[in-house]
Amino acid sequence: FCKLSNLETFIIREGKISTLPESFGDLKSLKRLELRSHQISELLESIGNLSSLKFMDLGWNQLEKLPESMGNLTSIRTLNLSHNKIAALPDSIWNLRNLEILYLSDNQLGNIPKSIENLKSLKKLGISENNLTKFTSEICFLTELEALYLGGNQFTSLPKEIGKLKSLKWLEMRNNKFERLPSSLGDLESLHKLEISDAEINKLPESLLQLDKLSNIRVENKIDNYGTYEERKIGLKNQIEEIEKRIKQLKSIDLKEEYQKSLAIQSLEFKIKILNLEIANLREEKYYRKYPNVLKKLKDKGVHIMFKTCSSVFPHI
Repeated sequence: FCKLSNLETFIIREGKISTLPESFGDLKSLKRLELRSHQISELLESIGNLSSLKFMDLGWNQLEKLPESMGNLTSIRTLNLSHNKIAALPDSIWNLRNLEILYLSDNQLGNIPKSIENLKSLKKLGISENNLTKFTSEICFLTELEALYLGGNQFTSLPKEIGKLKSLKWLEMRNNKFERLPSSLGDLESLHKLEISDAEINKLPESLLQLDKLSNIRVENKIDNYGTYEERKIGLKNQIEEIEKRIKQLKSIDLKEEYQKSLAIQSLEFKIKILNLEIANLREEKYYRKYPNVLKKLKDKGVHIMFKTCSSVFPHI
């Protein structure tokens, strides 16, 4: 690669590349590197010689660890290492102070060190689908953060400091083990989208009602039985319906639960733009009798309606 010293972009997607040669580090002018969906299992120390690199995508490979020289990539802005087998990251990676986007989802990480607070320029952080059990509170000091993806871990709580993320627009935390959420979520003044999916949660913090910019709440409650969980389901239903009534900017609701039936009617009064009606019993005759006129009115208002079967259940919509 020494003869390609002026090369700025190197992109090969989907293949069988397993290693990069030592001479790859000679690409001193390289700014963009995309080698996703290969079989790369390790990176040599020479990767740290790519001093001009701004974008690196090594997602969907077989990486288990990274060299310490990764910390030399001081110009990098975007780093995608998702869908690998990484169990730990080198300490040097937390010194990439110009990093704006870091995707580490679907790996085998057991913890995120406190030194993540050094990434002051970070705007998007993806750590979903790992083996994380404790939320690193230092993440809350990343004041430029706009999107935070936490889904598919074992988190049981969030620190109250989460409310310090004043720039956060998207918070995704599905499939964890949260039992309750802190009231400081109501301090996320820039929040536009909130995604939650946890069987243990039976109440959302009332402080969410003060988020004027919140336009999309997605609750995919995993509770599919009744009995002892019925009270939780009703409590969560009432919370969401109250939020819908009081947040006039709400434009999208996605609640895969029985109480979507009433939301279809209530949505006529608000600025709802998306209504997901994926109800298990949607084909029953009673819903057919109840919904057609209401759904037609919603469509006339420009609402995008989502349900399992369109033509057979509501043929005239």
